[in-house]
Amino acid sequence: MTGTRRRCRAVARGFTLVELLVAMALAGLVLLALFGGMAIAVRGVAQLASGSERVDERRQLALWLRREIEVALPPDRGGLARLPFVGEAAALRFLTIDAAGATEVSLALEAALDGTSGRLVLVRRPLDGGLPARVVLARDLASLRFSYWGRHAEAEGARWADSWSDPREVPVLVRVAITRSGAEEALPIVVRLRAADSRASAP
Repeated sequence: MTGTRRRCRAVARGFTLVELLVAMALAGLVLLALFGGMAIAVRGVAQLASGSERVDERRQLALWLRREIEVALPPDRGGLARLPFVGEAAALRFLTIDAAGATEVSLALEAALDGTSGRLVLVRRPLDGGLPARVVLARDLASLRFSYWGRHAEAEGARWADSWSDPREVPVLVRVAITRSGAEEALPIVVRLRAADSRASAP
């Protein structure tokens, strides 16, 4: 009888301080694990969204570059003023025709104001003397490199080169390799020109 009373008193006293501390520590560990899992999940979602945004930006840039470059014209097309396709490693300039008429289009990498990155800039200058239009196509670039596929001389076969200076023809392909600051070089964007010399087939 006495033993039973003692057990009843022990139950009535409740938890000891040590038991409460152990229970609180276990609850803290469970909450820490839950919050850690939530943080990892949120970080994963943010990285996925950031990657998706980069893919969308690259897709939009590729569409814009293809739309502009593929319609470049040879300098003697349509009796227009002779404006040859001039391609360099970091810039290119060519003639095209749009709703405003004959237009000189240039693409180049320009240094940003902070000097740590660059931006790809498109400038359209109407040959009739209209005001030029300037558009920034991409920002925060570490590097930009153009290369050109075609026959660089009558005696040569078609090949890739870092420049294009043929005064009569445009290249068959223009390749644009872009590296964003803090990232690896992405797959290059390759554009086929509609008015290219048919004798120089694509690789």
